[in-house]
Amino acid sequence: MATGSPRLFVAATFARNAQFGSTSFEGGAKFNSATFQNSVRFELATFQEDAQFEQATFERSASLGPLACARRVKLSGAEFRGPVTLSFAARRLDCRRTRWSSTAEVRLRYAMVDFAHAVFEYPLTIAAEP
Repeated sequence: MATGSPRLFVAATFARNAQFGSTSFEGGAKFNSATFQNSVRFELATFQEDAQFEQATFERSASLGPLACARRVKLSGAEFRGPVTLSFAARRLDCRRTRWSSTAEVRLRYAMVDFAHAVFEYPLTIAAEP
């Protein structure tokens, strides 16, 4: 995608597997309140602005990354019901009030992280990537 406007997928429902491999969001993207009913992958995606998944629901496995975000990845209020792997190069990762109902692995480069009021039902692994 080659526009400067944010891509809006607000309140969208993805009933099938969603794959955004090698996608470039020049104006950022908003997946706020979206529902991913099957697996979702954002492998090698790039975001020139914020990548927003606030209050999104991930019903099954999710693999967000490796991806690069010039600003913030926002997962505040999101719910991960299946296993998740997050791999980001970003300035900031916001996970305020995020619910993790399965195992999760978070790999970060450069990012400051906010897990305020997050709920972890299973182990969460956080690692810094070189």
